[in-house]
Amino acid sequence: MGFSKDFIWGAASAAYQIEGAYNEDGKGLSIWDVHSRKAGRVKYSETGDVACDHYHRYKEDIALFKEIGLKYYRLSISWTRILPDGTGEINEKGIKFYSDLIDELLAAGIEPMVTLHHWDYPYELYRKGGWLNDESPLWFEEYTKIVVEALSDRVKYWMTINEPQCIIGNGYFHGAHAPFLVTCDRDMIIMSHNILLAHGRAVKCIRKYAKQPPLVTFVPMGPAYIPKDNTAEAIEEARRTTMSMKQTLFYSITWWSDPVYLGKYPDEAYEIFGEDMIHPSKEDMEIISQPLDFNAVNIYFSRGLRNPNHYATNEYQGVPRNTLNWVVDERVMYWAPKFLYERYGKPI
Repeated sequence: MGFSKDFIWGAASAAYQIEGAYNEDGKGLSIWDVHSRKAGRVKYSETGDVACDHYHRYKEDIALFKEIGLKYYRLSISWTRILPDGTGEINEKGIKFYSDLIDELLAAGIEPMVTLHHWDYPYELYRKGGWLNDESPLWFEEYTKIVVEALSDRVKYWMTINEPQCIIGNGYFHGAHAPFLVTCDRDMIIMSHNILLAHGRAVKCIRKYAKQPPLVTFVPMGPAYIPKDNTAEAIEEARRTTMSMKQTLFYSITWWSDPVYLGKYPDEAYEIFGEDMIHPSKEDMEIISQPLDFNAVNIYFSRGLRNPNHYATNEYQGVPRNTLNWVVDERVMYWAPKFLYERYGKPI
């Protein structure tokens, strides 16, 4: 299988994971800056205080990007570098950093792709309830407008929110990511809805204020189950399981993508969550389902069902794994885009 001529090859990063300079030049604190400090929450008690020191070394980093032939680079903006308290007073030094970074990328012949939020939620907004606060979509819209007005003369590709599955699933279901909480289904449903509303408001904001025609999307995860063989029955079973919420709940594709692309929550959600499930207004769903230009998904692994021998269907002794112990199965790069395109009809 080959790649089309317009296939985009690039690399990606997240602000907290690479920038460092966590308290420099007016930057405010994020939930990762605060909550990662408690012993035992992060392996080796590491923090993003310095990380790759990209804030100070971005010119050297971009020179390396150019040397390896990178043509596209997806970066995320640190919300609290722009708005230290999440809303209100703007930090001009933060805007200048990203403006200079974009200029340096373009000078190196590298197209920037900007993600507005990659998990590093402002701590001061978290203290106000975070995504549980129904004002949170408006906070995100305010932040989006500032970034778009500052960078959209040079940035064409926009991603609103990265991996909401991890924001809710890892942050509030398993307690493995900041803010390291384990909460109830009802709270996670409300937070999910506000994240989706924040996405929709951001899309409208980008389209209204962008200084050049933007390409806009949302970035959930999109793993797929691999058919056990090439029969129509096996393929249909893999498709159905991939799109089901029953195995993965808040990590599922359909919980996050059906409202965005189909304008409604999956029917399964009402069966699974019962009286905890919300019944959103038509107006809310219209905001959430703003038209997008393409379907962006992060695909790291294939999913597998547990079988009687306790191995998952995508596992065997000696199966290749990455450093996070995830199964490496290249077939997911065929089946995931196929199933996603068939359901949502957007280029991947």
